Amino acid sequence: AQVFGWLQEEDILNHTMVIVTADHGENVGDHQLMSHKYCLYETLVHVPLIIRYPQGTPAPGPVTHQVQTLDLLPTILALFGDPSSELVDSLQGHDLLSSTRHEFAIAEQARPDLSTFYGRFPGVDVSRYDRALKMIRTERHKFVWASDGKHELYDILLDPDETHNIVNQHPETAQDLHQRLSVWRRRSQPATASTKAPEFDDETKARLRALGYLE
Repeated sequence: AQVFGWLQEEDILNHTMVIVTADHGENVGDHQLMSHKYCLYETLVHVPLIIRYPQGTPAPGPVTHQVQTLDLLPTILALFGDPSSELVDSLQGHDLLSSTRHEFAIAEQARPDLSTFYGRFPGVDVSRYDRALKMIRTERHKFVWASDGKHELYDILLDPDETHNIVNQHPETAQDLHQRLSVWRRRSQPATASTKAPEFDDETKARLRALGYLE
C-alpha cells in the first residue's frame, strides 16, 4: 500500500511496471526442515509472482503454466526496451506476454558447507544433507537428482505436498526426466573456474549473515 500510494502521489503509477516476487520460499517444519536450504521441494521453489503492467498494456491475467524468475528480465526488456536485442536472445527466459512456454522448470542447489553443523553439534549426523541437488519439473512430475544417488520423483498433481517418492515405482518417467535434465545442463554454460567471488565489506557481510547466507 505504501509503494502504490507513493506511485500515485508522484502520478507515475499508470506508467510503472510493478513486480512482486521472491527469490525462494521457506521451510517451517515442512519435510522436517527449517530455513531455505537442503532441498528443492515446492516449499522453496514455488514463489509468488504478481505483475502489474502499465496502463494500456494487454496483461494476460492469471496464468497456470510454469514460469520462472529468469523470465522477468526478458519481460521487462520487451516492454521497455528492444525485444529483438542480442541480450534478450542470449537469455533462457521468455517474455511473459509472448506465446512461448517452458516445457519444464529447473532449479539447482550446490553442495552445502556443513562445517558449522559439525562444529556446533559434533554428535549429530547431518551427512544426509551433504549433497548437491538438481531439479526438473514438468506440469505434472518433478524429478530431483541427488549427488548421493538418492533421487526423487513426485507426481505434483496427485501429491502436491511431495510426501510420496515414486522414483522406484515409475523408473521410466524418472529416466526420461533425468535425460532431459542432462541435455539442459549440457546446453547451459556454467561460470568458468576463473570467475572471481565478489568482495563484501563488513556491513554487507553482517547483513548476509543475519539473513542466513553466510555462516
